[in-house]
Amino acid sequence: MDFFINEENKQIKVKGQLFKYKPVNAGDELEWANDYLERKIIIKNNKEFEIMEQNFAKLSLCKLRNITEVPFKKEDLQKITNLKKEYKDYTNSEKDLLFKKLNPQIYNNLVKEIDKINSNQKKD
Repeated sequence: MDFFINEENKQIKVKGQLFKYKPVNAGDELEWANDYLERKIIIKNNKEFEIMEQNFAKLSLCKLRNITEVPFKKEDLQKITNLKKEYKDYTNSEKDLLFKKLNPQIYNNLVKEIDKINSNQKKD
């Protein structure tokens, strides 16, 4: 049914490494709204207006939170994040910490692949 997202994990391959990703649904976007929407004050005709604007960099980071598996060992992740737990147990802020440390090219490739998956879900 085209009203719902197929939440089955999809594989993303970047530089020969496999990541697993759960496509974004409306609940995910609602949960992230406070993280990627920013209040802006604009002045027009001497009147102040408050608007909400998307911060696309923060939205990309939120999308990475739906990566359910990474191709790194616990020990390797611990060296990067100083967290002594499996990736599957990371909170959103801990995932953010990890993904912010990626090589920018890898980060961008992951986001591009995620966007492809999410746009294909909308067509199904």
